[in-house]
Amino acid sequence: MPPPSTAAASAALRREDLLRVASPLRSLLAAAPYAPPEGSDTSIKSLLASLLPSTSQAQTGGAGKEAVDLLLFCAAARAASAEAPALHWVPEVLSKAAAAAMEEMAAMGGWAVIGEMLVAMMPEAVPPLKAVLKDTGVDANDDMMMIGAVKPPKEHAFVAAHQFRWLLSQVNYPKLGGLCWLVIPCALTALDHWSPDVKMMSCGIALLRYRCCC
Repeated sequence: MPPPSTAAASAALRREDLLRVASPLRSLLAAAPYAPPEGSDTSIKSLLASLLPSTSQAQTGGAGKEAVDLLLFCAAARAASAEAPALHWVPEVLSKAAAAAMEEMAAMGGWAVIGEMLVAMMPEAVPPLKAVLKDTGVDANDDMMMIGAVKPPKEHAFVAAHQFRWLLSQVNYPKLGGLCWLVIPCALTALDHWSPDVKMMSCGIALLRYRCCC
């Protein structure tokens, strides 16, 4: 059961601070070599760029959404590895910069460590990941798929699964126990996804975290 409503944790982060923290990430992302996955015209690099706060105008949803998006950018960069289907191209220097950015965000928001910030912000960060996994969860070859339905590209599901898995890996028992109402539905959505890649990325960590919640 969700806890009683409280003020969004992201409200502790100011937009001007987010822009400053995001500046080196923006430069490193722009300089990173990238080629779309074979047979796809979806740019994961553009997807990640869209998570950085705009330098021209605030996003709809204000600084709170920008803080959550920046956290999700950092989660994607930290989840990158040679084995990550959608994020193998992310350079190590960007991944390390994302770690430093989260340390700054935690300090700016008054959290002692990154883990405290993640626990506080996961109620805002997990729902958009679950939404992507749900919206991409219908196989394009499924005869029952709604005609004319607009879905995010499947590559977005790969990124969301990586982000979700990384976030979960940073939160341990007993803190995770208070987030079971949030993480278990998202984990089950990932496990129910049509893509074997998404299932594989989510299966092990989801089962481990489920045990911690019980």
